Amino acid sequence: MHGLQEQLVTSQHRDVELRSAAYRPEVESARRKYRYRRRALAWERLSRWAADRAEHARR
Repeated sequence: MHGLQEQLVTSQHRDVELRSAAYRPEVESARRKYRYRRRALAWERLSRWAADRAEHARR
């Protein structure tokens, strides 16, 4: 019983830490940078694909 309670308390602490980390500006900033980078890479891939398709269509 004690082990289970300890596990529960630990998971609650982790939840609180994760929630507070989500609102820290540096964490938000890092997340935003990551998202922008991923989006930019996706657009790059899409434009490369479109250019490739256009090239094949011209042949």
